[in-house]
Amino acid sequence: MQLYEEFDDKRVITGIGCALYYKNDAGKFSLFVPLETVPSIASNPESIEFDVTTSSTKGKVEGKITLDEKETDVYNHRDNMKRIKSFAGKTLEFLKVLPDYSAEKFTGTVSITSQDSTSANPEKATMKITPKSFEGFIENCYDLIQPTCHFVSPVDSVIYLDSANKEATYKATLELLPADGTVSATSKTPAVATATCTGGNLVITPVAKGSCIIELTASKEECASWTTTILAIVK
Repeated sequence: MQLYEEFDDKRVITGIGCALYYKNDAGKFSLFVPLETVPSIASNPESIEFDVTTSSTKGKVEGKITLDEKETDVYNHRDNMKRIKSFAGKTLEFLKVLPDYSAEKFTGTVSITSQDSTSANPEKATMKITPKSFEGFIENCYDLIQPTCHFVSPVDSVIYLDSANKEATYKATLELLPADGTVSATSKTPAVATATCTGGNLVITPVAKGSCIIELTASKEECASWTTTILAIVK
């Protein structure tokens, strides 16, 4: 007879595909921000010891679960900083989703702090999650999730335009996933530069010297939207 029973675990998965989702205004859960590490906030229940005179052994029962504050790295750029700061002070509902669509559900608040900068590493910030409640394991979260319409083509974070040459516009072709999504372009300071996007073709036109933020929002029916930004500097 064998000394052990051979029993492999064929369901082992990596963290690739794990994500942090939050409940959005549509009542569905969509991607919060891309993360290097997706945190779990609940630890094992504490043990409470009991002792009765009619037993020769001491026993233990499960006590309360401790909810741990977690810090995780995010890439520090304008979009992530703006997005996370927009949720500051709000209690959010989160799902930590695994690739097999099982999940952990919890609520909490978020904050973000920049890390030190070095020339040899990407810019990073620390996102802190302060938990308020842990609502447990979800066997199947697929129907709770809403995909996000997002940009797959690179988008410049800063562009330069010439106020003396209004014909020298900035042009770019924006690709999305899903591909049939649409992009809306809004200039926060149209007196400096204007922006339009038709059929994925972005055009930014200089108006006067200065700088302004151009907001680009990718959207599609039944998907969550995603916004990225361009700083337009008009010289």
